[in-house]
Amino acid sequence: MILRRLSQSIRKQDWFTVFVETMIVVLGVFIGLQVNNWNAERQRQASERDYLERLHRDVVELTQRRATYAEGRPVILRALELLTEFVNGEREDLSAAKEYVRSAVPAQRDTSDEELDSRFCGLMDGSSYLTPPPSELPTATELVSAGRIDMITSDKVKLALLSYLQQVERSQEFIEVSQLGVIELSAAFPDLFRIRYVMGVDYSQGAESHPVYDCDYEAMAQNNAFLNALNRNRAQYHGYVGRAVQPASDRLAELHAAIDEAIGIEHEGDTETAE
Repeated sequence: MILRRLSQSIRKQDWFTVFVETMIVVLGVFIGLQVNNWNAERQRQASERDYLERLHRDVVELTQRRATYAEGRPVILRALELLTEFVNGEREDLSAAKEYVRSAVPAQRDTSDEELDSRFCGLMDGSSYLTPPPSELPTATELVSAGRIDMITSDKVKLALLSYLQQVERSQEFIEVSQLGVIELSAAFPDLFRIRYVMGVDYSQGAESHPVYDCDYEAMAQNNAFLNALNRNRAQYHGYVGRAVQPASDRLAELHAAIDEAIGIEHEGDTETAE
């Protein structure tokens, strides 16, 4: 309709009307484009918010799943160090190791010396178990694989996410290499360990067995091959905690803080409030 009037005005050389109607057309096109851009930006912001909220849920869940690694592995490492010092002849007995475990792990405060002896023996045997902690963030995998990481406009979140993913890759590579250098001590030195398996008594929860260990500490202290293997395991476990488990957990915490800031979440104790 307006184009027909514009054509008629041009034929009549009514330039004022031509100008006015041309401006109306241009303004209409401009407003239409702006509305489309506004709608597109609103959809992009909604999509970004959805990704951030999903990523936040993934991070919270993963942090909970990694807690036994982030909190427990340093305790195991320190107990292993104290135990190894005893076997190496640097300590007279296991009192320092027992005192440390009872103070660091509330559930072990009332554990008897005999049971701790068994657990320390099992701890030596378990020093070869460098298990990779859980590290998957499904939303992050989706963003990266689909090439949508630029959907996140917060540079702080993107940097923290990429830093976490890179650290996970480095941690996994480190664990794979470290696993080649550890020795399953009870298999390599069967004369120094005695392992019995006790069945669980609560059959409603499943009759799972758990090992009970006895170690010949005097023979261990006289066996150079065993001492070399134990000290090697301790060194590898130290690297496992300090260069694989802890750095990834630290990067995950940084990512969590960046997402909280981006979407306005404040953590107060165990509760979360969104602005």
